[in-house]
Amino acid sequence: LGRMWAQSANLYDYAAEKPTLFSRVDLKDRVKLVFRDHGMMQCENASIDVAKETGTISSEQGEVFFKDQVGSKKITGTSKKITFTAEDHLLESVTASENVTIHLNDEYYLTCDVATYNHTPTRRVIASGKQCQIERDDDSLEGTAIAIDIEKNLIDIENASGRVSTTSVPLHFSANSMQWNHPAQTLTLNKDVWLLTPEGHLLADKEVVL
Repeated sequence: LGRMWAQSANLYDYAAEKPTLFSRVDLKDRVKLVFRDHGMMQCENASIDVAKETGTISSEQGEVFFKDQVGSKKITGTSKKITFTAEDHLLESVTASENVTIHLNDEYYLTCDVATYNHTPTRRVIASGKQCQIERDDDSLEGTAIAIDIEKNLIDIENASGRVSTTSVPLHFSANSMQWNHPAQTLTLNKDVWLLTPEGHLLADKEVVL
């Protein structure tokens, strides 16, 4: 998978006839994992199934820290527990749970109960829980599920509500769903739309594009 550091490690045999190979590694205290594609994790404890290329890392007292960067795209996050999968020794997906915070490209700040970061084929973050919140500058959006396409810079939110100040006029809104397309500078609200602008209220049954 890559390189591993820890204060202590237990290695478990893969097969009795091949004692030099091992299928699982348990790491404890000041654990650091660096993957071959430069993803990095730090935690207190880690259990890694080397044969299946999966693992669970956690921190009872502190936080689990995760970082990944490809080109100009950067993601960092913290939580209490992370599970991950890899394929062909490259990081494939990361699922964080409990007190999850994620920074995307030093631009977005996301908090949620559970978040999955898909490394391949496209880099996406999918957040869920009782309340997910994403902030950018003076904008703050909430919902029960948030999907972020890191490559295309798109944000989709279910049961969305929030305030947006970086549009042509500041507004508050709620809707069944929304998509924020930053490259196109559009905000699309869908179904049961409530909108508050300096000019007044707007209600719509279907779609509103700003």
